Amino acid sequence: MNAFPYKQWFEYPKLLQRFTNDLVFGELAALRPTSTKVNFIDAEDNIALGDHGLEMDSLELMGISTSLARSIHIHESHLKDNFLDKTRLKDWQSIVFHSLEIFSERISFKTSGSTGLKKYCTHQLEDLEEEAQFLAKLLPGRQRILLAIPSHHIYGFIFSILLPRYLNPNIEIIDVRALSSNTLISIMASGDLVLGFPEFWKYIEEAGVLLPADVIGVNSAGPCLEQIGLSLLNRGLSKLFEVYGASETAGIGWRDHPSDSYKLFPFWEKQLLDSELKRVSLNGQSFIVHLHDRLHWFSSNKFNVIGRKDDIVQIGGINVSLHYVRDILKTHPAVKDASVRMMRPVEGNRLKAFIVFNDNGDESQALESLNAHINLVLLPHERPKSIKIGSSLATNKMGKLCDWSIDVESH
Repeated sequence: MNAFPYKQWFEYPKLLQRFTNDLVFGELAALRPTSTKVNFIDAEDNIALGDHGLEMDSLELMGISTSLARSIHIHESHLKDNFLDKTRLKDWQSIVFHSLEIFSERISFKTSGSTGLKKYCTHQLEDLEEEAQFLAKLLPGRQRILLAIPSHHIYGFIFSILLPRYLNPNIEIIDVRALSSNTLISIMASGDLVLGFPEFWKYIEEAGVLLPADVIGVNSAGPCLEQIGLSLLNRGLSKLFEVYGASETAGIGWRDHPSDSYKLFPFWEKQLLDSELKRVSLNGQSFIVHLHDRLHWFSSNKFNVIGRKDDIVQIGGINVSLHYVRDILKTHPAVKDASVRMMRPVEGNRLKAFIVFNDNGDESQALESLNAHINLVLLPHERPKSIKIGSSLATNKMGKLCDWSIDVESH
């Protein structure tokens, strides 16, 4: 008996188009961080990939088509990879469809990982379908989906590509990524499911506007601050549904209230080690995962996330904790916030820091004082060799802390 009675996700033209377009435009935006040539979200499917369209050069075409082929596992379909022979976006959509018609059992998602190095996380589609089917039971009665997230990352794929088929195959999906907070709130209606991320919900809360009744918000890609979640509920949000997971694991747990602990999805089982879980698939197969986070367990299926544990890097063969260095930087009275990372290979082999100073005070004096503090408190291999200053920590479009480029003069 087929556990998933709905059509395959790629058999819905709008879902296939959005997944393909989001991946292509996401990759292109990453290659052109300052480009304003194309409104990627509103680009038509018939747009040319090269001249008089997206204006991709040969390297961009090769890189983006490779990412797309890797994501859908075109090599396992044994279909000829002829992306570079095509000239329009709709032609790439057609290749994706025909490849998935032949092979769709696995799909991969590209992520930067904690070190900033790109990697692909591969999942059995059956496991992701199982999660989507379970989520539909937790989120009944939804009439529309308002989408503020890309669909080619695992969170967006599960919630905006797979889940709609279980809620209602004909459910209306509205892309709201180009709307302001107030405009978005003005189009919200009872029965909506709003897919967002921490920074998105922060801006919705800052708008200070009452929300319609029976609107459920979803947050993932990082925790939403409890005070922001509580404020949204006070403004009328029916529920803030938060999912804990990662690109490597998909969803692990969920909660219905910002003050609650997370509940483990039923297809995961806690193991003896606090950060070790077993995923049990419908076909009876299972595998063990070791989480990058420290979890505090209240029972076999209820937990809170304490923080990351994979913060150890090696400097000259000596282990250094990024969290420790960050915490030392934050003890300086002029430092409001800080982030510490290992330099990328092209930047060097030492630590770098991103610093947000307090609003009052002279920035140059604060930096001089901070450098003296670093030299006094930290050992030579623990000292950041590049310090970048900004008004807020570097984050990506989903509101998650991300890597940054260092200034040549800063190290």
